[in-house]
Amino acid sequence: MHFDKKINSIKNIILLTQLGFIMILPIAGMLSTHKPSLTDHLSLFLLILLSLYIFLGVKENRKSDMVRWWTIFIIEIVLVSIAIIHYGTLETNLFSIFFIIIAQMAFVLSSVAAILGGVLISISYAISSYLHDPHIFTFNHWIINVFYLIGISAPIIFFVKLEREYRDQSEQKEQLIREVNEANRQLTEYAFHIQELVVTDSLTRLYNQTHAHERFMIEVEIARKNNTELCIAFIDVDNFKQINDTYGHQFGDDVLRSIGSTIVNSVMGTNYVAARYGGEEMIIIMPNTSLQKAHNFSKFIREEISNVRFKSLSDLSVTVSIGIAAFPEDAGNKETLTKIADMYMYEAKKTGKNKVVSSINANNKDSER
Repeated sequence: MHFDKKINSIKNIILLTQLGFIMILPIAGMLSTHKPSLTDHLSLFLLILLSLYIFLGVKENRKSDMVRWWTIFIIEIVLVSIAIIHYGTLETNLFSIFFIIIAQMAFVLSSVAAILGGVLISISYAISSYLHDPHIFTFNHWIINVFYLIGISAPIIFFVKLEREYRDQSEQKEQLIREVNEANRQLTEYAFHIQELVVTDSLTRLYNQTHAHERFMIEVEIARKNNTELCIAFIDVDNFKQINDTYGHQFGDDVLRSIGSTIVNSVMGTNYVAARYGGEEMIIIMPNTSLQKAHNFSKFIREEISNVRFKSLSDLSVTVSIGIAAFPEDAGNKETLTKIADMYMYEAKKTGKNKVVSSINANNKDSER
């Protein structure tokens, strides 16, 4: 990156030097003994405008409008050629700008364009020499001048060619970086997707049992360390075996899928972790949640699930029984909390199903659902 800045600085210095040289030419012409004609003034003025136009647009995308650049190039070469033919000499203000034209065309277009410019000006000089003094004009004389023009142009073309190659390499490098970044982004997305598949239950789209165990262990340690509350709810589908036997396993999968979707939507926007614990049993881990809040949230879940309807059996209402254990009220470790939540869940089933049981209402057999 630091090297790129140096190269850009050098290019800007070169362009500013060219611009300064262009602006000095009219002053030099006025101070000279040669009095230029109106055509000379107009041609030089037009050439300055074209050069300024190139200077101001040199940082644009040069590939976006190649017709514009070729048009400018042709006009400049024609102006220089006219001046050479008109005056019969290379010693004109217009020819003084020849090197700048060569450099600009090599930079903006290509080395071929720069060489073409040199050839055209050489031809113009040959025509001029023949028209002004055909007796002394010889082929050898013209060849010598052609090689002279090529010789003084070659270093400019070579330098600009190196700059173009560097620019192309920089563009290729930037393109490669973009491709690598895009590949890394896709790889990250793919890795995230794989990670989701590893920890997600394919049927319910809840987290799987392995992930639930890991998260529950972590959350218990966090609650113990920070002295905060933590609740876990065990959810079991009522009469699920009967549903499977009566309506088939495919419908049973639809029931689990619908319950999983309901739970996912319910915990969305919270820090709760919902998982399928096995078979028709699910759990919800609720960090930083009091027992009363967990009890109320579980009642909300129970009601949402009971309102789920199925297209094939619109009159069927599926219910769940939920048991809740709280840290640290009920227990201080993962294993005991799991047992207590499971115990309260079975108590909910024994006392009528479709209800939520925790230490809040465990001793009340007729507790509200």
